[in-house]
Amino acid sequence: MVGIHLMNPVHLKPTVEVIADSTPRTRPVDTLLQLFSVLNKEAIIVQDMPGFVSNRISHLFMNEAAFVLQTMWRRPTRST
Repeated sequence: MVGIHLMNPVHLKPTVEVIADSTPRTRPVDTLLQLFSVLNKEAIIVQDMPGFVSNRISHLFMNEAAFVLQTMWRRPTRST
């Protein structure tokens, strides 16, 4: 079994995840790699897991940004 995950916005993002089962180099995977090459997309082969790899990575950045905001942000002091 094989699946794909296009990044949004599709017309601006060059990366595509090709989700493969335990035997990643099957004919459907090779066909998708060729197709995305023609479409000028960079296909990466990833294993099937909960959540897409790109989403899992982006969540780390969002969590870190929230932490920085929480620890570094200070309320403005009132002038009297």
